[in-house]
Amino acid sequence: MFKSALSSVFLSFFWQSMKLKIGFNGGQHHVEVTNNATVSDLKIKLSNLIPIGIQRLEFGELVLEGGKTLQSYQIGRDATVLLRQIYVITVQEFGLPRQKCGLVFHKDNTIGDLKQMLVKYGLI
Repeated sequence: MFKSALSSVFLSFFWQSMKLKIGFNGGQHHVEVTNNATVSDLKIKLSNLIPIGIQRLEFGELVLEGGKTLQSYQIGRDATVLLRQIYVITVQEFGLPRQKCGLVFHKDNTIGDLKQMLVKYGLI
């Protein structure tokens, strides 16, 4: 009897859902996910806004990684996650065809940000 009740409580928590706020392009969207949802699950739900391959999700200062759960980032009910569309610039130093670097950025990055990325990778 106790084991059955405990299983029932666990399953109801495990499948319980939560609403998140998604900040995107100056607006706010709402999405509902299960408590055990992964970042990849959330990206699938948001694919109607931006294709998955060019999405970046941020929570606070963190960039969220696909296989991790939202709970592992301490993301709970009514949290706000920022959705960004990313772009990639491939930089290749002239004369060195094998040395390439992909710079990932979003529309809010400044020229200064891009310059810092180039310096970081030793390209300027």
